[in-house]
Parts: sequence; C-alpha cells; structure tokens
Amino acid sequence: MAYRRYTDKDRITALELLALGHSLSDVSRQLNIPVTTIDNWDKDKTQKAKEIKKELNTEELGEIRKQKKEEFVNNAW
Repeated sequence: MAYRRYTDKDRITALELLALGHSLSDVSRQLNIPVTTIDNWDKDKTQKAKEIKKELNTEELGEIRKQKKEEFVNNAW
C-alpha cells in the first residue's frame, strides 16, 4: 500500500475547517483525506496547546483569565 504525503497546506486547510465547525467526516470528504489522519493532526495540535499551558505557571494563567474576563465584560456592555 502506498502512503500519500500531505502538504502543510492540506493540514492547515483541514484544521481550519475543523475550527470553523465542520465535522471530521465532512472535512475528510471535502479534502479526500482519511478521517484518522485529520483526527491525528487535530490531536497533535491539542497536545501542543497542553504543552504550552504547562510552561505557564498558575499565576500567569490566572492573570490571563482575569484579563480575558474583563475584556469580555467590557465588550458585552
């Protein structure tokens, strides 16, 4: 069985479609990429986000949350 190599553009497009709310199966059909491949890309992205969170200490996270909350409240009113 031959393996297909996907470009960075394929990966970015798939992840952008997922971020826009398309389902894995829809993205798979549109781009002709197996669901498992797209799911693995999405898991890789999630894992990197977790690693970044670990690098931030609890105090920094609390400050970021506080700023985001203030921005939300200010924009809501």
